[in-house]
Amino acid sequence: FTPEAAVFYNIPEFNVLEHNITVPGFSPKFPDAHCTSNGEICQLVTGEGEINAAATISSLVLDKTFDLTTTYFLIAGIAGVNPEVATTGSVLFARFEVQVALQYEFDIRDIGSNFSTGYIPYGVKVPGEYPTAIYGTEVFEVNDALRSLVSLTFQFPIAPSPVGAKSP
Repeated sequence: FTPEAAVFYNIPEFNVLEHNITVPGFSPKFPDAHCTSNGEICQLVTGEGEINAAATISSLVLDKTFDLTTTYFLIAGIAGVNPEVATTGSVLFARFEVQVALQYEFDIRDIGSNFSTGYIPYGVKVPGEYPTAIYGTEVFEVNDALRSLVSLTFQFPIAPSPVGAKSP
């Protein structure tokens, strides 16, 4: 997603646009890993959706160009948030990740009067039924030690900018 990636461009301390590496299997829309000249810092964009993320990261892991034996990943993304809870640019480290793609979605105009939602899990006929198709990847808990380590960054508050404080 270009707006997410662009904030890391043209930073003098680490110019990730100095060395661009095209990787087979990356999203056709974002085919390159962008790296500093020495390759210590690289950036890639998976694009939106689980399939793009899965294909891109699988391609990265399988490509022999990169030494991933001592690599840490920072994952960034844009997600919806209740504006009374947080603002654009807020950071959240969730305890659980929920996979919402493993369900059926029906157009609200086409559902029956007994449906309270257009979303139902795989293997059921109406909302509220327990799913019969369980993959075991629908929900997982994020590594708590890693979350705790990352939470140390919160001791450095970021003041809102005057532009960000304006209401739309």
